[in-house]
Amino acid sequence: MIRKKHKVKKIYSKKFLLFIFIIILFYIIHLRNKYEIILDYPKFILDEYKIIFNLLNKNNNFDLFNNKTKIENIFILIMIFPFLKKEIIITKKNAIYELCMKFISFKKKRIKIKKNYFTKFSAIFKSFIFYKWETLPNKNKTNYLRHILYHYYNDECLNIYEESLNINIKYYFDNEE
Repeated sequence: MIRKKHKVKKIYSKKFLLFIFIIILFYIIHLRNKYEIILDYPKFILDEYKIIFNLLNKNNNFDLFNNKTKIENIFILIMIFPFLKKEIIITKKNAIYELCMKFISFKKKRIKIKKNYFTKFSAIFKSFIFYKWETLPNKNKTNYLRHILYHYYNDECLNIYEESLNINIKYYFDNEE
């Protein structure tokens, strides 16, 4: 009788451990797949920018793009601004940190870009985009940014972008010769 009771306890303890293991496993999988949506996805998106949106949704830090040039980071910022739901963090590691500090007037080591800065950003848009770019982004990127500007920004921003793009194209063609 004691032996039978011991076997029953052993079976229940194994089942209990298995149950606990399944709960822990489920919890780990759930936490791994659960992250807060920082950006809504636009209806039309290029694959490269879909990757960027995915990265920012998993980690709301702009430092993921430290290896990109200043103009590439500016393009990303312009592209994501209309779709922000939560804040994005920019630190000193990023190429556009100084630019953001200068024009958005932050006094901290970490800049938190929020959706409600969109209007202010549109007002200082020229300060961000109007300079001699380090490189010319490819046609897909420039056209996609044009699409975003046309649909989500005011006409003045689109005109400033077109003017800056044309000046930079002219500069690079003049220097190619």
